This record gives sequence, structure tokens and C-alpha cells, in this order.
Amino acid sequence: IARAMPASERIMAALREQCPSIDRLEAAGSLRRFEETVGDIDLVCTAGDPHQVLDALVALPNAAQVLGHGATKASVVLSEGVQVDLRVVEPSRFGSMMQYFSGSQQHNIRLREYALKMGLSLNEYGITNVESGEIEQFGDEESFYGRLGLQYIPPELRQGMGEVDVALEQKVPRLVEVGDIKGDLHVHT
Repeated sequence: IARAMPASERIMAALREQCPSIDRLEAAGSLRRFEETVGDIDLVCTAGDPHQVLDALVALPNAAQVLGHGATKASVVLSEGVQVDLRVVEPSRFGSMMQYFSGSQQHNIRLREYALKMGLSLNEYGITNVESGEIEQFGDEESFYGRLGLQYIPPELRQGMGEVDVALEQKVPRLVEVGDIKGDLHVHT
């Protein structure tokens, strides 16, 4: 995370500077969950001109290798060896995409199992009614979890360790935020 966080901040700042059509741009994946180790950087974006954003990513000076460059996704390896995957989606699908790419594998498996019991199927584009095939889209994650009857689960808790059951009971704890800290904190592990 010590390498991935500053790299993601630099990439997002460069993209925002070069692409005024960006509405939202956020990190997802293990970086958003604040995992100690981050395999790659996942970014999710909404923009008026998706092609401009994807073109800007692959043209960055520190993009050492382009792994893919399509209509909605681009992947590069930075000169420092970190892979960056960028997905540009419609605003109505931003919440679904963020949820899908911010949950750990175990969290997403548990969430899919829970949804299947309700006759629903989940993917990065929304929630599908298995019987009718109708797809519901979500612009934010709160609505996505709410549609499943779950309390919103913060990314840091999406580990597949019982948080779906806790959310079903509406008992997800409030996480400590920077504003809660009233003094210096010194901890040894």
C-alpha cells in the first residue's frame, strides 16, 4: 500500500488535469480496502469523454507497458512496476462497479450466494432478476446494498468474514474516522 497509494494519487491527479470531462474518479479494489499488500491499482471513473480518459492513461509518461486499451477499460504497468486498471462507466453503473471491484473475493462470493437466494444475480453492471432478466443499475453503493436489504458495508470491512450477516441485521459498526482522533496515537504491534 505504501507504493500503491502515492502512485494512485499521482495517476488520478494527472488524469483529472488532462481530462476535464471526468466527473468521478476513485480507487477501488484492495487499495480502497486499505489492504497491507496491493496487487494492482483499480480505478473506476465516469466521464463525458471516456475515450479521452483511457487515451490519457496509456499516454502517461510513466506508463511503461500498455496491457490493454479498449472502449471502456485500459490497463498499464507503471515504470515502478505497479499495474493500473482503469474502467470508465456510465454514472448509473458507478455504484455497482465500485461495489464489485471493492469487495474481496470472499465478500463478493458471500454476497452473490445471498442474492441468489433472493432470485438475483450480481455483477459489475448491476443486479439482475434471474427470472425476468431485468437489470437494475446503481449510481452509488448505498443503493446497491439497500436493494439487497443490507446496511451499507464500508470497503474496509468487505473481507468475507461475516459482514454480510451483520449488515443483514443492520448492525455494521461505525468505523473510526480521522475526525474522531483527538490526539497523538502511538501503537506497537
